[in-house]
Amino acid sequence: MPPNTRAGWLGDVDFTQDIKGITENFRKAFELRKVGDQLSALDNPGADDRKILDEAKASADHLEQVAIERVKLIGKCANEAQLIDESLRNERKDARTAEQRAELHAKLSAILYGIEAAPAYPVQNTMADTVLARVQAYREIKNQIHSARD
Repeated sequence: MPPNTRAGWLGDVDFTQDIKGITENFRKAFELRKVGDQLSALDNPGADDRKILDEAKASADHLEQVAIERVKLIGKCANEAQLIDESLRNERKDARTAEQRAELHAKLSAILYGIEAAPAYPVQNTMADTVLARVQAYREIKNQIHSARD
């Protein structure tokens, strides 16, 4: 894949021609300014000199502006692609979360159904019941002893 190519959901995107155009515009603007500076440095400039220098400056300004706009456009493309990539990542994450949520809901429903469907078995004669019964018996005996003494 060429160095100026980006593969993704947009397909293969190659900015090589854009970059060549930008480079060429800056190269031409530089050349115009360089030769214009040389002409400006000559003694006794005439009306034709000023006219062609103005045209060269305007042309160089235009070439640079077109190149700068192209750079901004490529930057905007990159930014938009990043926003869409982020949106797609979020959608995939949300889909995974929804899938996990549905799976956990199903498991919880099955567990709850199993609990509700099973008959409730009261636990009889637990150790706690035994201890409480002994405590109650002790208190009754103690009360009878106090009652007999009175």
